[in-house]
Amino acid sequence: MKKATPEELNILKEHIQTRANKTETVSLTQYIIDRPHLIEELYHLIFTCDKKEQWKAAWLFEHVYLEDKTIIRPFLKDMIKRFPNLQSDGVKRHFSKMLAYSDINNLLDGNFINICFDWLISEKIPVAVKANCMHILYNATKVYPELKPELKMILEEQFDNNTAGFKSRAKKILKEIS
Repeated sequence: MKKATPEELNILKEHIQTRANKTETVSLTQYIIDRPHLIEELYHLIFTCDKKEQWKAAWLFEHVYLEDKTIIRPFLKDMIKRFPNLQSDGVKRHFSKMLAYSDINNLLDGNFINICFDWLISEKIPVAVKANCMHILYNATKVYPELKPELKMILEEQFDNNTAGFKSRAKKILKEIS
């Protein structure tokens, strides 16, 4: 595969290091899609750039995903492997969203499923990440129906003490698994 030029790398890094806005991100998304060799560089930046900038790299990576879901397929297994060790709430949000809407059931393992359950019940995890974990776990019940009772119990236990966003997603999932 073609390697990124120093100029291409600088474009990615500058976007991540500066105050990114939606218009620039959409433009850069197309730039990356037109140069698929850059996706690996962008993925690498999520884990190697400054901690304060990791979420921007993940945000851009998600934008690429939203435009072309196939382009990140080669990274799904590694995303699952890294998922438990993600530190940035922003990276957790973007990764969990991409994983929630990707066909990953053939890549699931017990550790990943446990992390999704742990994050679902944790008070320290942002609601958006919890909602995505709900979706991941719901998708997993299609392959592992034995997870339905545990998911149902947790959603019911968490329901009253959570936000409207949590409740909305939980209602939909509870309806599907009941």
